[in-house]
Amino acid sequence: MASKNNPGLPSWEGRSLKLRRISAGLTLVELAALLDVSKSTVSRWERGDNEPPSDHVAKLADILETPALAFARETKLV
Repeated sequence: MASKNNPGLPSWEGRSLKLRRISAGLTLVELAALLDVSKSTVSRWERGDNEPPSDHVAKLADILETPALAFARETKLV
């Protein structure tokens, strides 16, 4: 399934963002400051309530030193 905010990319997986943020030693507040968004915005992304726009996905990937597709929900082929 394609992402709502990022056509052409797979669906957003917020849990991956949270795990990678924690692994990088960043708090919600620190990551939000690096992205110039509120901590509640990052929290909503992590819970999967909302998806970040593609420019923020690219920034997240850069900050967390991971490919943008690391935030994609896995899909199973049948």
